[in-house]
Amino acid sequence: MIQVALVQGVMVMVFGALALLHSTSSGASLLLGGFSVVLPNLLFAWRMKMATAEQAAVVWMAGELVKLMLTVALLVLAARWLETPIWPALLAGVVVAVLSLFWAPLALGHARRRQDAHRIDGRLRQMSESKDTK
Repeated sequence: MIQVALVQGVMVMVFGALALLHSTSSGASLLLGGFSVVLPNLLFAWRMKMATAEQAAVVWMAGELVKLMLTVALLVLAARWLETPIWPALLAGVVVAVLSLFWAPLALGHARRRQDAHRIDGRLRQMSESKDTK
């Protein structure tokens, strides 16, 4: 879960960098909007990792509630902190962060499949070499 939140943060930074090319205020709005979602997700993932099996259901329910309240609070703070928030960019940051939750497992799964494929190839090579030496 923590890896997914980190991928989510990377996606927000990439889109934030692209928005910064347009203008500083739209880039800042996108970054603050995105990290208003990423930070509570990261906190939630860390708390779930620390929970025991007996605590998991309670931590999940309470964590979701805290995550939603913290996200709204961070969005309000971001809107107040920016002198002139660019609302489409702020909301685009939220959308990028939320949608990257769906893409992150695909990206992480692809990386794991590549690692597994390399490990299997190496093992097959070892087996064929040991067969050739006999």
